[in-house]
Amino acid sequence: ERTLLFARAAGDAFDVGAALREAAGGGGHPGAAFARTRTALAPATRAALEALARHARPPLRARDLMSAPVRSVKPGATVHEASRLLLRYGHNGLPVVEDGAVVGVVSRRDLERALQHGLGRSQVRGFMGAPPVTAAPDATLEALEALVAEHGVGRLPIVEGRRLVGIVTRSDLLAARHGPAPAAGDDPSGRVLARVE
Repeated sequence: ERTLLFARAAGDAFDVGAALREAAGGGGHPGAAFARTRTALAPATRAALEALARHARPPLRARDLMSAPVRSVKPGATVHEASRLLLRYGHNGLPVVEDGAVVGVVSRRDLERALQHGLGRSQVRGFMGAPPVTAAPDATLEALEALVAEHGVGRLPIVEGRRLVGIVTRSDLLAARHGPAPAAGDDPSGRVLARVE
């Protein structure tokens, strides 16, 4: 005389705990939940699926996480100039942009090494990582994490066509993954994420 509902979710697409709590007074967590109800199977299933739709979480994308506008340097800038920019703004790296396109990324570590060797007047193009690892604005959080892990980079310039439109750092990804989850119905782009570059 009872219907037992079990729900499991892989990833962050749904909060099944909240869905079963709403649909049948059950409980659990975002990845797994259980409910017991006296409602018949068909209406209980329908209520659970309707609640599940209300507790779906749209995937976070690069456009939701990125910072813009982005500070950048030209390949012909000197190591001294790029280092001063990093120091002034507290960043750990900068995209290198030529004719509107991202041609590389230079990190604070690379610039510090160049300075230690007395190469402060040298051009940034000699120390930048190229070709740059970039992503599109609609890249998902999972795709961004995969790029960072695969290439061992700390920042991803976000490009639309050839144009630099934003940047996502490793810290942005950590904050998105481990920060507070958005409430049901919230627009993920409205989340405030911690940012450390």
